[in-house]
Amino acid sequence: MNFTGSRPGGADGLRVIGTGDFSELLRLCGTHSAAPENFRAPSVHAPVQTEATTVLSFHYKDGVLIAGDRRATAGNIIMYDRADKVIDLDQDTIIAIAGSPAVAFEMARTLQTSFQYYRRSQLQALSLGAKVRALGKLIKDNLPMTMQGIGAVVPILAARDHTHQPEPSLYFYDALGAQFNAVDFAVSGSGSPAARSVLQWINRWSGNPTRSSCSTLPPSRTVPPAASIAVRMFSRRSKCSRAMGSSHWTSKRFANALLHWKQPKNKPKTRKEIMKVLDSISATNIGGRNGKGKSSDGKVEIQFSLAKALGGKGEGATPEHMFALGYSACFASAMQFVAGQKKIHLPPDFSVTTKVDLTQTDANQFQLQVELTAKAPGIEKAQLEELLKTAHTVCPYSRAINGNVDVKLTAA
Repeated sequence: MNFTGSRPGGADGLRVIGTGDFSELLRLCGTHSAAPENFRAPSVHAPVQTEATTVLSFHYKDGVLIAGDRRATAGNIIMYDRADKVIDLDQDTIIAIAGSPAVAFEMARTLQTSFQYYRRSQLQALSLGAKVRALGKLIKDNLPMTMQGIGAVVPILAARDHTHQPEPSLYFYDALGAQFNAVDFAVSGSGSPAARSVLQWINRWSGNPTRSSCSTLPPSRTVPPAASIAVRMFSRRSKCSRAMGSSHWTSKRFANALLHWKQPKNKPKTRKEIMKVLDSISATNIGGRNGKGKSSDGKVEIQFSLAKALGGKGEGATPEHMFALGYSACFASAMQFVAGQKKIHLPPDFSVTTKVDLTQTDANQFQLQVELTAKAPGIEKAQLEELLKTAHTVCPYSRAINGNVDVKLTAA
């Protein structure tokens, strides 16, 4: 969806167009700038900056574990011991911060708003690659502060993409914003050299790596052992650091920012997770595919007939007839909604045809496959294909069968 508007002050009446980029929207509104001239060199007598210390993350059997100590330091002084360094950006993205908390927290808030803005304006989630690059851009924009010796942030990002890459990925960054995909683990902060050495030893020579890459190795670590590794590493770190040094420590105080993030298991939504029921329909069937069906309100009553391919006479309607009609109506409405959001006018004779195939596998299991064909005279094919793809992420029928039924989208 594109947004239009005029620049603040609007004397020139200039119209601008955006593409769902929140930082672009801020620049167009004149409320954000990362230009180097906006940063001033710190005073000679400036106070010592507060810093977050160590964070780490690694793959294990069921997903990714991210951990961080809870201390924020200023020189060799502990400023705060309840810092939350692991932050949810959205349901599929997590960031662990090391460096200046002030800058890091602002980056996290910016990304949270950016991801939500894109999702609401474009009616789909930002891709994994775009999220990774968005954080890299914020780090690069912070380079003037980093070069002055204040405000440096070197985070770890964990993210997943339900559509293309359900297994979570780990990324770490340098001070210039370059991103690197971590195969086994990622560490950052003042304790990263020691943490990196330990995790490298565990994965290469311990015989029980955090995530096995060879079938001959012992099973990968599960949640309790994986969490135990992180807690023990922070315990050792507390004994070696001038800021974290202490003869009395507890995991609750120093490492309760642990976050266990499992891979999605496609668990169906429960009724409690449904925000609001907009409409509710119930229907009853007697006799199966050769029986009768009737809705509880009496608006629909139909006699079903077994298809010839299944040994019936094929004289009446089948459940696939009902599904095809319902899917066509719902998907057409989704396309109309998306077209309205994108300011695209669909012609009156716009139509959606749904072809539903009942198939049988080699294992004698019955499945469905669907082809949706949209016709919109006067609309360019490329534009119509884009409408189809976006509507497929909006339509409740498409969302309900996602991952279970093969759906082909065709722009006629």
